[in-house]
Amino acid sequence: MTGSISGRRSPLPSIGVGIVAAVVGAVGWAVLVDATNRKIGIVAVGLGLLVGLAMARLASGWRPLPVVAAVVALAGCLLGDVFVDASILGEVTGAGTLSALSDMVTQPEVGKAIFSAGFEPVDVAFWLIAAFAAFRLTNRATAAAAETPAVGEAAPEPAPAPAAQPGQYPG
Repeated sequence: MTGSISGRRSPLPSIGVGIVAAVVGAVGWAVLVDATNRKIGIVAVGLGLLVGLAMARLASGWRPLPVVAAVVALAGCLLGDVFVDASILGEVTGAGTLSALSDMVTQPEVGKAIFSAGFEPVDVAFWLIAAFAAFRLTNRATAAAAETPAVGEAAPEPAPAPAAQPGQYPG
């Protein structure tokens, strides 16, 4: 699949799979909170790793991709925190997670108040670690993809072996 003039693979599949990983991670985080009745902030780091691994798997040589991975991981963390807050609110009110999430989305002032009440400064640290993990994993894969020849481009010729000097045996 080529999506650029240079013949390199398009970054869109990598971005798409990263978004899916972020949503799956956010939902998984809320399910974990619901099952354990504990808000576990370090799960955000796992979400960042999931996004980074997913995006690295389909990485292209597009240099801004690691930055996109970090942004997707941050968005996933934000979404995960919102889902976690909705899960907690739904349990406290007895309305259920989906009803609480609906209230948070349709009534932004309610959503902001709930998010603010559940937010802790340590959350930012976990989010930043998640973004760094996604950036780092995707950066390695992007660098490797940038070094591989583009579609239709010939691989570089290996350097010729040095000629044997008089009195030396080749090899």
